[in-house]
Amino acid sequence: MARFFSPSRKGFFDEAIHGLRELTVIDQAAQDASLEASEDDDERALLAANPLLKLIDNPDTLIPADAIAVSDAEYAELIEQLSEGQELKLVDGRPAAVERDVPVEEQLAAVRRRRNRALASTDWTQQPDALTAAKRKLWADHRRALRDLPAMLEKAVKAGSPVASVEFPKPPT
Repeated sequence: MARFFSPSRKGFFDEAIHGLRELTVIDQAAQDASLEASEDDDERALLAANPLLKLIDNPDTLIPADAIAVSDAEYAELIEQLSEGQELKLVDGRPAAVERDVPVEEQLAAVRRRRNRALASTDWTQQPDALTAAKRKLWADHRRALRDLPAMLEKAVKAGSPVASVEFPKPPT
């Protein structure tokens, strides 16, 4: 069974799931013409046992007409790249994974969400009975660095640095 990528639907299709794209059928007209041309009974029997075949489009397939066949190796590589956050586009007529073009505002929002989760996961460190005063101070400094991160990142982006270059503060050990 073959796999396909459809640029219009931006997705993968599999003949095992979506139906065969082409069907193999007997070309009855070609077979009849061959039989009429043959005078030998043995040749007629041979042709009847091995009918001529042809491929036709399957009218019941769910695979779009613009779908491009991809090998199992290509499919596995593309799926891996998709799992890493890339997106699929056509490059020279073939599906290829490319870096997503995410607006800076969305990237900054993602950093803020990650920062908020990090802060929430360290709330317990500020309870008076959770840690010693010295350790609580280390965690408070770490939390301050986390809170300062979005403002520092916005300044860096305005100066031309990419959002992906952000490094989160390391928690105390």
